[in-house]
Amino acid sequence: MIRVATALTAMAFLAGCATDRVTLLDNEDNAKQFAVANITNPGCEREITTENSELRLHGCAKPRTLAKPRPNDARLMTNLPPRVATSRLMFETGESGILPKHLAELDRLSREIADRKEKGFDTQVEVLGFTDSEGSESRNLEISLARAHAVASQLRSRGFEIADLDIIGRGEFEALANGRPDELANPDYRRVDVVVR
Repeated sequence: MIRVATALTAMAFLAGCATDRVTLLDNEDNAKQFAVANITNPGCEREITTENSELRLHGCAKPRTLAKPRPNDARLMTNLPPRVATSRLMFETGESGILPKHLAELDRLSREIADRKEKGFDTQVEVLGFTDSEGSESRNLEISLARAHAVASQLRSRGFEIADLDIIGRGEFEALANGRPDELANPDYRRVDVVVR
């Protein structure tokens, strides 16, 4: 899930004792990640927070910026799984039927999943259904799950495996958790979010 953590860990440990540095490679867009280097020397614990920088693991050296990733670093990055892809489909009040305007988005999702599989990556598809807070809690939970199943069914019919445990109805939970009053109609919460990892 966190590509930079994978890269960092691999750089630090793949070579075992052969490496004496930690390298932080390119991060995901708009994500802030960092690593803490714990050095055995007292007072030499430091953070490495800048992309394309490295920290030597001896003495009290400070992180330094790399002019460019080393060839081995670049190869490592090309072998990482693709970034998480997301999609959002909206629904009418109280309905779980997929709107015709969202069929193109389902086609795009299908291509995304197929492309990952063709490249040999294991792919998880998570489908999350939501509602606004209008109506009873039990009815909203039912509708949100029906929405999630409707989207999952479409993707399954296109040949993609989706585990039953990855089809989730959240009902009005998110709407209420975000401070929306109960019994409030809000189209932003009448949706299904699809997450492809």
